[in-house]
Amino acid sequence: MRGDRLYYLPENSFDFTPLNVLRPGILLGEFKKNRFEPDYSLAASLKPHEAKLNISLSSKTNEADKYIEGYTLNFDLEDGWYLVDVDGYSLSWGKMSKGILKNYFPKALRW
Repeated sequence: MRGDRLYYLPENSFDFTPLNVLRPGILLGEFKKNRFEPDYSLAASLKPHEAKLNISLSSKTNEADKYIEGYTLNFDLEDGWYLVDVDGYSLSWGKMSKGILKNYFPKALRW
């Protein structure tokens, strides 16, 4: 933990505690208002089958383009955080709320 951010470090890594390091490992996510919000770097490091909740899109559909452009998508799924992948490649997170998948793909990477 560094502040409200949770990082992953391999077991045999160097002890960063006494140093002021910008990113001491892979950022897993951040605690905001008593909830955990997963980070893009965690999504990028996972394979689709490693996430409990996953939405797989095909590059041949309009949905994948819309997601990469930053739009929300509609699905009839339970609420929660979903790892979104296209053709088996993890993209980012989406937060499902009342049938709407809110897009958490980084704005700098959108088309």
